[in-house]
Amino acid sequence: RADASYIAQQRVGAMWADPANLASYVEEKNISDLLPGGLLSVTQLATGGYQVQVTWQVPGEAQHNHTVVAAITGG
Repeated sequence: RADASYIAQQRVGAMWADPANLASYVEEKNISDLLPGGLLSVTQLATGGYQVQVTWQVPGEAQHNHTVVAAITGG
């Protein structure tokens, strides 16, 4: 959970630091090298609103997720 939180916060931080290129951060990215079965998903909710979700699944367990919603303007 700590790793998922760190990954999500790093992405939000990168987006805040680069508001001119926010559209380039909207993606789904395999992060299995960081978390087992890991996926990073960034979606735009509304103008200036973004959701960053990290999901992962440890073998034999249910899927877990950590979601961050941030208001980021610029660009």
